[in-house]
Amino acid sequence: MLKHLSDKKRRGDEEGFTLIELMVVVLIMGILAAIAIPTFLSTTKSAKNTAALSNAVNAATSEISTFSTQQSFDNSAQAIAQNVDPALPWAAAAVTSSTNGNIWVGTTIAWATAPLNTTAGTGTIMLLESQPTNSTRCYVLLDDQLDATPEVGYYVYSGLCSALPGLGGASPALGTPAAGSASAAGHPSATFPPTGGWSGWYSTF
Repeated sequence: MLKHLSDKKRRGDEEGFTLIELMVVVLIMGILAAIAIPTFLSTTKSAKNTAALSNAVNAATSEISTFSTQQSFDNSAQAIAQNVDPALPWAAAAVTSSTNGNIWVGTTIAWATAPLNTTAGTGTIMLLESQPTNSTRCYVLLDDQLDATPEVGYYVYSGLCSALPGLGGASPALGTPAAGSASAAGHPSATFPPTGGWSGWYSTF
């Protein structure tokens, strides 16, 4: 009798989960992962876009402040050399567009003149780009202080910043963006993508 009870107790201690129970647990974990992973990725992407937009706004503020002091903008390499807002991820010299979270600024002294990518790069026309890390979105600011009527336009491009042109094109036509989205006529011209004129451009981000 005692041997029988001892054997029964030993068998009871060795009991565990059945295969069905384990499969149910794995299935539940898979369902939770399928719900959580897209949400996590979406949140991460949104955070990177927000960071890139914040960097663009802060860089634009720094550049506008620089212009008010020296009557010219600094390109991103010059901003590094002059220690302009060192907390910002400025792109280094020889870089021609924003990539992976950095801020690229090209400057030139006249339309149809290629921007300087050296530490001597200053000018009265500025193109600023901010590309979120691992994202196909580009925040763009175009500021033309060379014009008799200075003009500023903001654009959010659904693609890589490297797909946008530089400042070596012809001078845009005159015109200013309206509050919100602007009219299709005016500056920048059809030669300056992503769209012709001010269509799709805004007066702020």
